[in-house]
Amino acid sequence: MAKEPKTTGTDVATVGFQLPSELMEAYKQDAGMGISFKAEDQLLPLIYVLQTNSPACDKRGDNYIEGAEAGDFWLRNALEPIRNGVEGIIAIPCEMTRAWIEWLPQRQGFVARHDNPPPDMKTEKIRGDDGREKVTLVRGENGNIIQDTREFFLLVDGQPYVFPCTGTKHTFARNWNTFFKQYKHPQTHDFIPSYAVKYKLTTIPASNAIGKWFGVKFQPFAASSMQEYNAGKALCLDVRAGKKKAEAPDAHHEESGGSESEIPF
Repeated sequence: MAKEPKTTGTDVATVGFQLPSELMEAYKQDAGMGISFKAEDQLLPLIYVLQTNSPACDKRGDNYIEGAEAGDFWLRNALEPIRNGVEGIIAIPCEMTRAWIEWLPQRQGFVARHDNPPPDMKTEKIRGDDGREKVTLVRGENGNIIQDTREFFLLVDGQPYVFPCTGTKHTFARNWNTFFKQYKHPQTHDFIPSYAVKYKLTTIPASNAIGKWFGVKFQPFAASSMQEYNAGKALCLDVRAGKKKAEAPDAHHEESGGSESEIPF
């Protein structure tokens, strides 16, 4: 949204431009109107780690995002979507789920998100654009590609997001989930909830014989405040009740980025 000329009034960060006082007062009186706050009406935006070949980084492409570089975080639908990967983002992990994402072959797009492996799923060797064969999950019924995905439901800047982990990020996801068990209640010695702790997520360069890409690193940052704790618990419960789902993933982004590429078209 283009910024309007400045007027006298208060700068509201969530809107992004100067507002006259009468509008500010109207916003107070009509707070929340036109917005559904039902959990089942919310699709949570995704967080991606941008890679060298990500369309968001292609300055001459139609999908370029201003300031995007390989190694940055891309918070889809955020007012400030690009976050520096070295500086990182502060995230509160609220829940992790497993999903099996179904794609049409030949980059034709997203089909569905399955909570369980499709019964006709099998493994096949498929040759990718780079000429290499990959062991791939495929539906026997229609030949669609299945992508095994761990999805972290996070709070970043107080807003809920989903961080999908595929390929090499499965290792990151397992390590992070295991680390949660480091924290126990000093009296009961039970594991405290994952959303009790905030973490700093940064990106790190990685490589192997096949290629180079950017992975993710976590480190504890601080204890969550009571408000953050309650928000994390609410998100966790909504996810477990099936009220919160991730938005449709971006096939063009998913397939780019060296060894992070896990959709073999």
